[in-house]
Amino acid sequence: MPDPSLVSLGAVHNRSAPIAWTAIPEICRLATSNSCAEVNPYVELHCHSNFSFLDGGSHPAELAARAAELEMPALAITDRGGVYGAVKFLQACRKLRVKPIIGTTLEVDGQEVVIIARNLRGYSNLCRLLSFAHVDQPKGEARATIAKVAEHRGDLFYLSATDDERRLRDLQ
Repeated sequence: MPDPSLVSLGAVHNRSAPIAWTAIPEICRLATSNSCAEVNPYVELHCHSNFSFLDGGSHPAELAARAAELEMPALAITDRGGVYGAVKFLQACRKLRVKPIIGTTLEVDGQEVVIIARNLRGYSNLCRLLSFAHVDQPKGEARATIAKVAEHRGDLFYLSATDDERRLRDLQ
């Protein structure tokens, strides 16, 4: 059995680069409390709302409604450089019985990394990391080093468009 932290999932955002899941061996449990075989097995883990200016087009409530319409058990919102749409997303998901997953897309050492909070402690770590990522950056931009991400890694999942084993290990 391959190491789950290094499993390549194929192209998603950058159609030519493989997406590797790092530190997500129990993503099914994050998405739903039921067995994965009993529900729609697809959960989008990289979704931008209209709070990601010029990158996402739909309001978080619209995204939640579409996920419910498609019978998705959960949906992640990963706005660029922040958790801007999280509250509206959580409220909509609660009404529609879609499990909300909160994360962000962050530039880490020049490469995009999707970071997802595993629980409330992970959300707290994510918010602290985002605060550091905005320091000394132009308005609307957030960047972090891999060392800073590692400092705040507790209860966070990482999705990275790389197959570079060293980089994947640095994210752990």
